[in-house]
Amino acid sequence: MPRHSKNNTASSVFTYHEVNSLNYGTKKQRLGRDSFKAFNACFLCLQVARDPVACQSGHLACKECLYESILTQKQEIQRQQRLTAQRQKDNDEQKVLEDEKAQLAILANFERTQTSVLPDDRRHSIAQSAESTHKSSPSGSRETSKDPNTPLGSLPAIGKFGSMRALFKQYCVLIRVDGHVIVESSPQLHAGAKRKFELNQEERQRAVDKEKEDALRKINEARTEEAKPKLPSFWLPSLTPNAGKSDEKDRQEKEQAVCVAGAPHPVTIKSLIPVKFTNEDEKSNHPICPACMKGLNNGMKISVFRKCGHVICNKCIDSFVKKSQVCYVCEKKFKDKDIIDISAEGTGFASNSNQLEAKRFGLSFQ
Repeated sequence: MPRHSKNNTASSVFTYHEVNSLNYGTKKQRLGRDSFKAFNACFLCLQVARDPVACQSGHLACKECLYESILTQKQEIQRQQRLTAQRQKDNDEQKVLEDEKAQLAILANFERTQTSVLPDDRRHSIAQSAESTHKSSPSGSRETSKDPNTPLGSLPAIGKFGSMRALFKQYCVLIRVDGHVIVESSPQLHAGAKRKFELNQEERQRAVDKEKEDALRKINEARTEEAKPKLPSFWLPSLTPNAGKSDEKDRQEKEQAVCVAGAPHPVTIKSLIPVKFTNEDEKSNHPICPACMKGLNNGMKISVFRKCGHVICNKCIDSFVKKSQVCYVCEKKFKDKDIIDISAEGTGFASNSNQLEAKRFGLSFQ
């Protein structure tokens, strides 16, 4: 073996041969005539279309192939709808379970708060202070003061009720007797008096919802904190992480069958157009234009009539068919919107081809 063949990749420059032989980055390839299907070929099986039909965009296919494609897509759509309904049901059940967990957390917190055990000295001090307060301020007591602005010593703390004056007027009654002001406590402050607490249904439901949201937030925070410190062994089947819920929001489901030739567009069985080619003779299967009797090929622009399905080249349509607004074969009337161009990939030359270069994307750097 010569020495050059051993060192053919040791050059100081990156040669064209080395670039093509290296499977790296985006690859491009010039397409030739053999890479394009025939104008009368099915875009699904790539063979000459048997019993051909066309969609509203002019894509030709076998009737059997296109029917099978539509049926398969409809079955897949129904399966996806069942999966979506099942996912929605699972989400609802999960939400119910989370609500139950939140309610259990609220009840556990309430029981823990109400049944907490206090030390003995703390419990005795609270009981003694309560007894002394009850003995020093009997119900129905009266206090006299020379200053009319002197408030009661046992007024409740000022919160959201307003100023001291408003609170004083609400809970006290002033009586003048012989130049002295007698401050009489309101029946609302009497020992053993019960005040009515009114709470409507909306406020009650709002409070319950707020407490439930707080409990759910605490549960989620605890779950997040528990998952942070450790990374599970994701290679084990039992610890495989699940997909997030964000993936379900981005998922878009198809609502109807589409034609996959070119840009996807909706297609139905009723909208398909039966295509009728005119052959050169009974023995030959090569289609021709019935007007100019020229053979059809990938380099010609041809169209099909929506109402009758006959195929004529665009040159004949522009010359005399559009003027008469009548089909050349069956003499059926049509409009300009009934003329549909049949999609053809081309011949491989720049003037008659839609795509001349194939490209396969490859990530260069990662």
